[in-house]
Amino acid sequence: MQFIDRPSHLDRQDAFTKVPITQFSIAYEKAAITFNLATSYMIAAAEAPRTDYKVIFNNFQKAAGVYTYLNDNFLHPPSQDMQKDTVSALITLALAQAQESFLEMVLATNKIGPLVPKLAAETAEMFQQTASLLSNITNIDKRWAPCSEVNSRLLSLRY
Repeated sequence: MQFIDRPSHLDRQDAFTKVPITQFSIAYEKAAITFNLATSYMIAAAEAPRTDYKVIFNNFQKAAGVYTYLNDNFLHPPSQDMQKDTVSALITLALAQAQESFLEMVLATNKIGPLVPKLAAETAEMFQQTASLLSNITNIDKRWAPCSEVNSRLLSLRY
């Protein structure tokens, strides 16, 4: 069987700006699928029952891993949603949310010990980093950075 190498086009919208993008690249198609996979993990984690800590944690971790793969292997994206700084912010956000889920699991066991304040402080720091990264990105909803900032401050004040 022979494959004919014909350029085919991929029509896609930027995830945040909704700007239509057409590319004639298999590499871009792979990157778009990878981005969508990571985003699907984020959505699965966000929509999981709040008490299903392992599912939430694992899906946020998977999202961060897939976004990291995308950032490491796709060098020149034509869309803003796959730019290195945007994907780096999404990685940090996914990891912060995974850590927050782990903290909630620890708190749910009612075994509050010396680990909890340290874990809460680290989670607060991760949300602070996320807020900093998100505030420098023009194409993401401007409410994301303040939400991360609020999470950081709440965790810092509470524990």
